[in-house]
Amino acid sequence: MSGKGNRYPRWLNLLVLFFLFFLVVDYFICSRLADHKPVKFLAITDTHIAADSDLGRWRDFLHSVDDREAEFLIVLGDVVGHAPEYLEPIREIAEAAGLPVYFLPGNHDDNYARNPEWWTSVFPGMYYAFEHRGTHFIMNWSTDSTASHQWLSAYLDSIPEGARIVFCQHHPPGWSSAPDSGPWPLLRPRAEDIIIALSGHHHNRRSDTVGNILSETLDNCSLDSTLDGHFYEITLPGNGTARIGEFPLKELALRSPADSPPTVRLEDTSGYFVVENTIELQGFARDDRAVSLVEWCIGDGSWQRCDGRDNWKVTLSGSKLTPGHHLLRIRARDNRGQATLGFERATVYVPEPEPGPGTVFLRQDLNGYSGCRDVTVRGHDPESRTEGQDLECWVYGEQADDEFSEIYIAFDLTGLRKPGASSRIKGLKLVLYCCRQNSLSPEVGDDLYRVAAAGEPWSESMNYLERPKEPGWHPSEDEGPEAVIQGEWPVPAGRQEIRPAVPLVLDMSAFAQTVENWLRRPGDNHGWVISPVREEYNISFRSSEFPFPTLRPRLEITFE
Repeated sequence: MSGKGNRYPRWLNLLVLFFLFFLVVDYFICSRLADHKPVKFLAITDTHIAADSDLGRWRDFLHSVDDREAEFLIVLGDVVGHAPEYLEPIREIAEAAGLPVYFLPGNHDDNYARNPEWWTSVFPGMYYAFEHRGTHFIMNWSTDSTASHQWLSAYLDSIPEGARIVFCQHHPPGWSSAPDSGPWPLLRPRAEDIIIALSGHHHNRRSDTVGNILSETLDNCSLDSTLDGHFYEITLPGNGTARIGEFPLKELALRSPADSPPTVRLEDTSGYFVVENTIELQGFARDDRAVSLVEWCIGDGSWQRCDGRDNWKVTLSGSKLTPGHHLLRIRARDNRGQATLGFERATVYVPEPEPGPGTVFLRQDLNGYSGCRDVTVRGHDPESRTEGQDLECWVYGEQADDEFSEIYIAFDLTGLRKPGASSRIKGLKLVLYCCRQNSLSPEVGDDLYRVAAAGEPWSESMNYLERPKEPGWHPSEDEGPEAVIQGEWPVPAGRQEIRPAVPLVLDMSAFAQTVENWLRRPGDNHGWVISPVREEYNISFRSSEFPFPTLRPRLEITFE
């Protein structure tokens, strides 16, 4: 008889089966060992990226920690300093780095929860979780203290008892309603499973416990080269504990990746363009490999391609823009997709309508006028002199001892002619161009300022100790004359740095009779004091010496 039997010896079949069994067992053992190998990751918080140079240090930081054998990096919020235009390049740089990066938002990334779209236009969501080698990392959104509760409750329910958990959010316990509100009641039943809760926001290192939950608040890792900060190496040995190593950022030798990003520049370096009809702007882009494209946008509009690459141009039409100031941004990409570190920027001004009959505009170095002077004095730095710097209305601290700045501003009215001999002032407006704000709130009744006439002469070189005695206000005191005007600053924009500056109008009509007197007796005109009332905010404006003339303070006088 003949037939097809096993063509291999039985011992060889057994050897193959044994070898396959060994591979399965080895894979299972290695997998279990990998799960129990200590997890090592990096954590930073409060990088506050708000400038092109900060973005460059972010790129260098990721490259410089790549050899520390960390498995990933967690960024605990306030990734940007109220500058959402940097969120996209921050994400792109992280995606190009070799180290996985997990982000969560802080109050500067979503404008205190008023603009979550800043974040969600770049990142998948305000809260999420990921699992790494058996440990569940919960990335919670804490700026809105309740929005994530339903998701958090459901996610905690999905994690089996005894699983390892690391809880992350931007705000530390004291800023997130611990222990009786916020996420903490939801976390309390899983306290035995939570290895550690990580947070930032406070800009200082601090250890707390919320019930049985260990909480570590990390110091900031500001990427502004003038400031100090720390980064952290965190190791989870697998026994329910965490080891935290703290390292000064300034001691980290920052290195740049070999492949440099492209650069882009405008030929005209003034940074300011007046567009009445159309204007063609030209520039150049360079890269160590090849420039693939150059793009431009106005404000937060969509990006559009420029004509050309190494040498490019863009044509702007005033008819397609509203009157006023606009921000032009330009960036380039290389043939690997890398974008410019930040943006080339310019202010584009479309002329506004001329004042109507009976209204006079006064602004430094426009239409022959040169009589505006202004200065900030600082109670918290009383000997400082700020001539030529931005104007500040700032207040912060228990007794306004951390920050207190007020503005002095005057317009020389000598030679100003009324439209008619019997004309009287009907309206008076002071237009200031806001370039920075922080902690301004849309709530009614806060962010207050007060205005009075300065009681004696002053100069732009004066400091706080030399300011006029009248009104002599300070937020911690009730002394001094009553304000002629008390108002509330509107929130000009969600961003901290406002590019370009936007106009805020102060109705000064209550000073109409005072200005009438100044017209008759110019020597009595010492201008005004604009001072913060007791709150915690700061707001800044362009001064009369700012390089772009249409962003300088403007006084509008309307006669009847």
